[in-house]
Amino acid sequence: MLVRRCLIALVILYGALLYGAPDVWAREKDPRLPPGTDPGGVALALISTGIDYTLPEIAGRLARDGEGQLIGRDFVDDDPLPYASAEGDQGGRGAVIARAILAEAPSTRLIPVRIDPQKPGSVPEALAFVARTPARAALVDPVGSDGEGDLMRKAAQEARHLLIVIPAAGALADLENVLAVASRNGGTSSEPRPDTDVAIQSMRLAAEIAESDPSLDGAGLKRAVLARLAR
Repeated sequence: MLVRRCLIALVILYGALLYGAPDVWAREKDPRLPPGTDPGGVALALISTGIDYTLPEIAGRLARDGEGQLIGRDFVDDDPLPYASAEGDQGGRGAVIARAILAEAPSTRLIPVRIDPQKPGSVPEALAFVARTPARAALVDPVGSDGEGDLMRKAAQEARHLLIVIPAAGALADLENVLAVASRNGGTSSEPRPDTDVAIQSMRLAAEIAESDPSLDGAGLKRAVLARLAR
């Protein structure tokens, strides 16, 4: 009987290693999340091509659950760690934007989400995830692939409590909770553009306003942010 149980256990272990290994390897290809606790403050989400969450200035400001795990998502690798190297063009831009948001709004915490902007439905899926988190505002950069306008519109409408900031002229600007920041000129993939600078400023203002008036929904935050930007 004992031998039989040992054989069954070995078979189960072999099967787990054989069929579970790819998922384990997929997760382990990302760096480990630095240990930490939730820093508190208004939660802001960044939907991008990924960030380097090992950077000290980012790691200490990540939104976390009660067990210290990151509140975030990678929709490219389908895991909880939205990692992209700060050395690459895409990850470098994500890290630049993340650091800029955290520098502008030092009393906030960050919810990072990684997407593939060329994959249809990627941004709407990310917005749906962010809507279930404590985030009060979300910056979407880049906007996403062509042809997903209807999906984005639906996702934005269903996330009425969120202010959604998009550095793209005219993109869903008619929605009450979407703040579309017009682009004035270009920039490299790893540098903030003028429109992105305004988007980051808008996120800072959204955090300040949400902290002073937690009852505001996305439309209320948009109106308040626009009023502050117009000063």
